[in-house]
Amino acid sequence: MKVLRWLLTLTFSVHVKSQILDKDQFQRQDEASIIVPCVLKLLSVYFKSERALKGSLAIVNLAPDPGLIALKVLYILNENPNHDLGVMVKDATKFHFSPAHVTEKAQNYFIMVDTADQLPQTIKQLFKLPTWNSLANVVILFTSIMNETILQEQTQDVLEQLFKRSMYNVNVMSQRADTVVIQTYTYFPYDSGNCATSVKNIRKIHECTNLKSDVNEEDNIVLKAFNVFRFPKIPNRLHGCPLNVSVAVQTPYVVGFEGNIESGIEIQMLKMIGQKLDLKPSYRIIDEETLNSLTTNNRTHGIYSDVLQGYSDIIVGGFHENAISRKILSASIPYYQDDLTWCVQPASFASTLFNVFVVFNTLIWSACITIIICSAIIFYINHFREQPTRNESPIYSLILSTSIMFNTNIGYMPKRVMIKLFLTVLLIFAFHFGAFYNAFLLKILTSPRYEPQISNAYMAVESGMTFYGNEDTLEHFSNKKEDVISQKIVENFQVCKKLDKCLEKIKYDKMTAVAISRHHALNSPMISPLDMFCFSTSNNIYTYSVAMLVKKQFHLLLKIENIIRGITESGLLSKWQRDSELVVVNTDSDDEGSVTRLKFEHVQGGFLLWVIGMGLAFVAFVFEWIVQILDAPHMHRHYEADYVVPCVLQLLNKYFKAEHQTSGPLAIVSLTSDPTLIERTVLVVFNESPKHEFALMTKYATRYHMPELHVTGQALNYFILVSKATQLTETLKQLSSLPTWNPLANFVILFTKVLNETYLEDQTFKMMDELFTYSAYNVHVLSQRKDTYMIQSYTYFPYEADNCATSVKNIKLVDECFNEKESQYDPDNIRVVEHHQDLYPKIPKKLHKCQLNVSVFIQAPYVLATNDEINRGIEILMLQQITNELDMVPVYNVLDKEVVNSLTTDDNETGIYSDILHGRSDVMVGGFFENSISRSIMSSSVPYYQDDLTWCVPNAELASNWTNVIGIFSLTTWIVTFLALFLSSLIILAYSRREEHQYHENISWSIMIGFAFTLSNAAHFFPSRINVMIFLTILMFYALHINIIYHSFLITVLTRPKFEPQIENQEMAVHAKMTFYGNEDALAHFKSKKNDRISKEIVSRFKTCKDIDKCLKLIQTKKSVAIAVSRHHSDNNPVISPMDMSCFPKTSNIYTYSVSMLTKKYYHLLPKINYVIRGISESGLLKKWQEDIESVKVETNHKSGGHGGGDVVKLRVRHVEGGFLLWALGLILACLAFGCEHLMHWWSRNDRSNRLITLIDRLFC
Repeated sequence: MKVLRWLLTLTFSVHVKSQILDKDQFQRQDEASIIVPCVLKLLSVYFKSERALKGSLAIVNLAPDPGLIALKVLYILNENPNHDLGVMVKDATKFHFSPAHVTEKAQNYFIMVDTADQLPQTIKQLFKLPTWNSLANVVILFTSIMNETILQEQTQDVLEQLFKRSMYNVNVMSQRADTVVIQTYTYFPYDSGNCATSVKNIRKIHECTNLKSDVNEEDNIVLKAFNVFRFPKIPNRLHGCPLNVSVAVQTPYVVGFEGNIESGIEIQMLKMIGQKLDLKPSYRIIDEETLNSLTTNNRTHGIYSDVLQGYSDIIVGGFHENAISRKILSASIPYYQDDLTWCVQPASFASTLFNVFVVFNTLIWSACITIIICSAIIFYINHFREQPTRNESPIYSLILSTSIMFNTNIGYMPKRVMIKLFLTVLLIFAFHFGAFYNAFLLKILTSPRYEPQISNAYMAVESGMTFYGNEDTLEHFSNKKEDVISQKIVENFQVCKKLDKCLEKIKYDKMTAVAISRHHALNSPMISPLDMFCFSTSNNIYTYSVAMLVKKQFHLLLKIENIIRGITESGLLSKWQRDSELVVVNTDSDDEGSVTRLKFEHVQGGFLLWVIGMGLAFVAFVFEWIVQILDAPHMHRHYEADYVVPCVLQLLNKYFKAEHQTSGPLAIVSLTSDPTLIERTVLVVFNESPKHEFALMTKYATRYHMPELHVTGQALNYFILVSKATQLTETLKQLSSLPTWNPLANFVILFTKVLNETYLEDQTFKMMDELFTYSAYNVHVLSQRKDTYMIQSYTYFPYEADNCATSVKNIKLVDECFNEKESQYDPDNIRVVEHHQDLYPKIPKKLHKCQLNVSVFIQAPYVLATNDEINRGIEILMLQQITNELDMVPVYNVLDKEVVNSLTTDDNETGIYSDILHGRSDVMVGGFFENSISRSIMSSSVPYYQDDLTWCVPNAELASNWTNVIGIFSLTTWIVTFLALFLSSLIILAYSRREEHQYHENISWSIMIGFAFTLSNAAHFFPSRINVMIFLTILMFYALHINIIYHSFLITVLTRPKFEPQIENQEMAVHAKMTFYGNEDALAHFKSKKNDRISKEIVSRFKTCKDIDKCLKLIQTKKSVAIAVSRHHSDNNPVISPMDMSCFPKTSNIYTYSVSMLTKKYYHLLPKINYVIRGISESGLLKKWQEDIESVKVETNHKSGGHGGGDVVKLRVRHVEGGFLLWALGLILACLAFGCEHLMHWWSRNDRSNRLITLIDRLFC
């Protein structure tokens, strides 16, 4: 019997019931002979096996008194001449040692039980074997005969017991009562909406009947199948079942945050798996602290707890297999290579302090200084000899020789020839010295020098670095107890629960080394790859292969691995990696390409020399000043000013932003018309500060001032001195008219008069309210407390409590200053008491759900709407990110299309900017950019996107095809071909007449013969002379090549469509007399170019368009229209596919612009918005959003496969209409020749002596 000859298995296990079989059922040999063949036949259907020589194994569990069926099955399996299986006997009722030498996983289990109650003991024994495999094929055989009701209950019980062990491929066999029919029942885990969560809908799949009792004849067995259409049990499409995934947010594998998993290599892979298997992935975020804790098999708090508790099926996020995961989880095939490495701060620049000195070595410097000193001595001696009556100090001679050495002109005209010659030689030497110095200094300044880069663990330990990483990394080094470097790392190791934040420390702390995944470090959102250095691959901590971790023996793992293989082989993984990479931003704002700019640190050595010289000069000046002071009478001191002014200056230093004066910060001091002593003292001390922190500009609000047009920088600080609140109005009016006006600056108001508390509070509130109308929020009011020398500082906080910067509320005392001694310049004597410091900064990071009013213009890809809901678009996603960062709520107001496409004006009633000018909106988005009008009335964010206004026109039409058969060759080729044909025809005619004197052929016959040879057709011409044969052979070779060449070029012409010239610039569009459409701003742009001929032509044929999308649709119906539209909007518009139109190349743009958000003038949240925008731009989110919202391209009819050929080009009449044209011309010529012949024949019958007719007849007829 050919039993199980084709079966492929690794392990086969059979169990029989552990008690004496029912003698009434199996006492007869013939009944067992009928049943056993059916059992074996069904086993051959359900089981997989391999040849025994390949190591396959069958484990048979027998009771001490096995029944007849068990013995016969065992006998046939063991005595099979093909030796499909090796047999090992086991008994479920006895203890068996685990066969540790058997490592293959079982592919099949065959268990025979009397009832379902006997199954647990058998499963318990099989589970302990190393061959246990819950994905194997399981066949249960009931050895007792039951009625249908009991059989259904027993089958349900068996299937549920095995379901708890995650065994899904189970078939239950039983003998039908009162028959010898063997029937098989099973269930389908994904049947009728089930998602492998329970046992439902038990169905019959086979019935087997043995017609005869001969077990060696398979032809006697009748097998009937049911529910075939429901196979396989694990289908390829799982009807939208959930796939629960635990993810660790770690770029580039998983990108996103809680509730919004955006992208990443493994997320893209899961989406592909979900599409292929029709699954719906749902994500659970693994806490970052749990992720970086020590890996354990803890079911409650460990990293694998979600899978062990059944919450998730898969874990992703850059994981790899380890000793713990191998025991409790399964893993997919690896699909990515990563490594754990150390990242440190890049090597810093070497000290540039001595740049000006390291140009030459010590020997050269010594020689140069010696020459300078010797020259000075010579000059001094010469001067003493030439002018003995005039005493000059040696310092003058030293300055003279030094100035000559550095090519500086100093009036020195010696009289003696010897000194003139010496001076000439010295000048020549100084010229070369200057050239050498400049050349070498330039090289040193433009070639940066670096400190040694820490590039391995030994150097990091020697440098005394602090090592950061997760607990697994610490455990890795702790296990290397014999490695000295590893133990040093452990001693200086600090566990990091949030690796990205630890990685960010590298920017600021050069003694930090972080153990982190290389790919995650290169894509971290917290730090640019340029700001860190990761050790090379040869110095990794260890390398690992990234894989998905799934629950133990997950039944979908094989299907998932097949999809992963397809993804890996298709190259999608590399593409997803590139898409997930962050845009590396060069943060050095001074770098422009490869240009190296001279910075202060390059020449700080020169400045050091200057500072030393200035220091010496200052010491001399101080010495002179002290001498003068000692001689002058003692100055009268003003008691009150000496106490108050130091406190005022101390608070100014606290509130003002100070940089060096050469950097351009500006502090504007506004004085009253009659400055008091305190005002004058403050101004003097402020202006004469030795540090020169500020560039001061003094103003008097009561006088007219010409605007300082030469001052272009905005003021960072305002110091206003007033005696009452009403004076502030005039002051602010004057300051706001200056080009330096900046309401976002720091404002400090000083009351020059002492007021009582009640009046002071009222005046302070009025002044802050006045400044609020100018959008000034960073305001402090200083005043002297009555009857004391204490200076108090008051302010308000625009976002305190429920305020949203809508009014001035809750003025608070924030600082009190005491001067303990009478001194204007000693800050050590000043004590400042601070209050309400917890409310700073004034504009907090989180704005407690305040509204952000936004005017939006719906324009793809910037703003998109679905069912009148603003929910997508690059700028909408950016606004969502901004409001999430600032804890605000965006409120959208949609702009009308007609208003946006109208002429841009500063009209605050109906203009495009009216919402912001009226205060209804704070921000404006929709692909806008700065222009001359918006720049004067609004502010704008940093640009974050590049776009251009261009012309879009219809695609070029297909060129005419009637010249296809002629246009293959050039005119020269055709002339040469016809000339060769005509000469060949004359030669053939001449040969024909010489060989056949009795009959003369005409020239038309010879041309026809020549055509036949040229076109490789048969021609009845058999010359007898050898030279004619040689000529014809050459002619046939020539004809062969002409024919092949013609066919080749004809195929090329027929299969490559030709187009009319595509209109791709404005000059071509004007020449084609197109009609131009666009908004009123585009028309105004061309009207402004009054001297441009092309622009005038465009204006004359320009039509304004209130809805650009409707105008774009005209391209489909009209062939002579050009639409002025944003390039990115044309690529993403919802009305026409980019394939149906052609937009001019970038070199023919109307103009290019940078897209940015427009905000109200001096918007106080603009710096925070700009900060978030820069983060978005640097993280690469902008590019990702652009790709995610691209519209589906519209496939037009002529591009679709409507003709059933896909990309196949079929021959049509229009391709060869030129050939038919030639055929028609030939027919016409033939008809004319026929008519001519008929006429001549009729004429010749009447007059045969006509020689002209006879000659024509001989030549052509």
